Amino acid sequence: MTLGRALGRLSRHGQLKAAAAAMAVFLWVLVRFEAPAQDTFTIPVRVQVTDPAWTTLGTPEPMEVDVRLSGPVGELSRLRWGGTTIVVPVADGENGDAVVALREAFLAVQGYQGLHVEDFSPALVRVHLDRVATRTLPVRVRSFGELPRSLALTRAVEVAPQVVKVSGPQSIVSLLDTLDVVSVDLGETTMDGVLTTSIDTTGLAGLSIVPFRVTVRVPVEDAVQRIISSVPVLTEPSPWPGQLVVEPAAVDVEVSGARSQVNAMDVAALQAAVPLSAVQGMRPGEVRWVPVVIRGLPAIMSVRSTVDSVMVRRQVEP
Repeated sequence: MTLGRALGRLSRHGQLKAAAAAMAVFLWVLVRFEAPAQDTFTIPVRVQVTDPAWTTLGTPEPMEVDVRLSGPVGELSRLRWGGTTIVVPVADGENGDAVVALREAFLAVQGYQGLHVEDFSPALVRVHLDRVATRTLPVRVRSFGELPRSLALTRAVEVAPQVVKVSGPQSIVSLLDTLDVVSVDLGETTMDGVLTTSIDTTGLAGLSIVPFRVTVRVPVEDAVQRIISSVPVLTEPSPWPGQLVVEPAAVDVEVSGARSQVNAMDVAALQAAVPLSAVQGMRPGEVRWVPVVIRGLPAIMSVRSTVDSVMVRRQVEP
């Protein structure tokens, strides 16, 4: 490249930079000195309580305010796309709910040039306040769905941590005695038995909960089945001792559950019973088919009789 061509290229680059700088100055001057315009914006209201012993209760009234602003057209257009907030400062609630007159200083328009508030509509905002209360509350597990067929519980579902710290408006916190977790789907349980969820804050807006995320532990093992043969069918005490005859007199029972639970179960504790309510009012010689109730197993295990019902006959008194 010759010296002349190099100097020519530098000259052209310098001209482009100068033109760009001139355009930037022109646009700045245009925005700075253009005729002011007016526009109305609907802007949300946010309350800022400066005393940590107090907090807001519910939402401000109104939650949004129409604000008429004047200023350069370009800045007004930029504000419409960028958005802003009215931040209402409140000291405390010693004098009850606060009614605050809106001022231009509450409008967060930092970074915008030449904007001025002409009018607020409405010009007053009511703020509901309450003292801050803090409590430690137990967490309750909620679940839905069923475990995968290959898994079974060894004990009840647990949550960790079992308690959380709750802070917020005293009138709300004082009514709480426990907190629920967002329901977990047992169908998502794997062999490690760990599910992560959060505290259910439905209807609890404005509360601070620490920790918010919790771990639900679903203690599981391989699911197995076991058949217990010839479990006697018993009749509960009735007004007719010795008069009720059951056929068949014994049934087979299928027990399902976690491997360790099924292997360690006390077979002698199993009972197949005819509930008294099923035979109430039987007349001498009457025959009924009634379901069998299996008892003697932990609730986390499932059991069923191999027959749906048994025949019960009340004998005729001699």
